[in-house]
Amino acid sequence: MQRHLIRIRSDALDIADRIREIDPDYRLFYDPRRQRYEVFLDDEGKRRTAVLPFSALDARAERYLRRTRVERADQLFAELF
Repeated sequence: MQRHLIRIRSDALDIADRIREIDPDYRLFYDPRRQRYEVFLDDEGKRRTAVLPFSALDARAERYLRRTRVERADQLFAELF
């Protein structure tokens, strides 16, 4: 495990719970060294899925993760080209 990561299990806006609704295996961490939120697919912080591009933890995080899911890859590529 990356010892510097802080696991976020709950928060005032229930973003951690809403992220787990997207995928029950998603785990939310805060990296104080880089001052950013990261999402992993395990409890050990070894399989990073996403680095959230927002300094605050809010509804944008949930929207970002839903929008960038692998299942939407074809749609995302179509939007780019």
